[in-house]
Amino acid sequence: DKPKPDMITGGFPCQDISSANKTGKGLDGKRSSLFYEIIRICDEIPSVQHVFLENVGRIVTTDIINVIKKTFTERGFDFKYVVLTAKQFGAPHTRRRCFMIATKNFAVLKEVRLTWEDRWGDIPDNMIRVNSLEEKNEMKYRCCLCGNSVVPACVASAYNHMVHGETLPTLNIKLNIWMKSDYIEICKPLWATPYASFNLYKPYKLKSYRSTCVLFNQIWYSIGNEHRRTTEWTINPQFLEWMMGYPNDYTK
Repeated sequence: DKPKPDMITGGFPCQDISSANKTGKGLDGKRSSLFYEIIRICDEIPSVQHVFLENVGRIVTTDIINVIKKTFTERGFDFKYVVLTAKQFGAPHTRRRCFMIATKNFAVLKEVRLTWEDRWGDIPDNMIRVNSLEEKNEMKYRCCLCGNSVVPACVASAYNHMVHGETLPTLNIKLNIWMKSDYIEICKPLWATPYASFNLYKPYKLKSYRSTCVLFNQIWYSIGNEHRRTTEWTINPQFLEWMMGYPNDYTK
């Protein structure tokens, strides 16, 4: 028998939607068109009553959000969306994201209320030295997981806002963070959002200020050039887990 799920959750690819892609084709693009596979599943599995999606905040500044809404409403779904940033919850980065709910029965969703924990307390060491290719590969994989992830606080708050009408936080403060370890001491208001395609093997090659919005560059420029010749330094996955609001070693 085919499975009979009642909810689909996911984040379809953003590459053709993101503002970083100036020639992106939106939902008609090769990658972001995966959205229509979600619709195909809804059409083929009648038991699906709810869809909870995430994507970049830019979709609300284009006609894409209207296309998504129309696609769902034509199939009998009610549709809501909200845009949140991680810094609204105290995270040290922005990560503006749109969350969407399409449902045929809001009453059922009201039986669930999501919770989240404030995990932006003590900061783990943000740079570590590795001694083997195996360790580098593990860190690359774990960092990429963080780059593709969502902030749990945003997920829970978005759901509770759209389903239960909860008020969204307006904290939106810029944290003044002193970061200290054996290798680094930094004072920064906000970090860049982690990317899913970190070049963990050669971060020392990032010598241009043209890419200071990249998390690697923010760290390297903060400590100057003292360690730039070292090829065995990279971002600690535990630091990214902390940035994203996940428990320590969550990606291990």
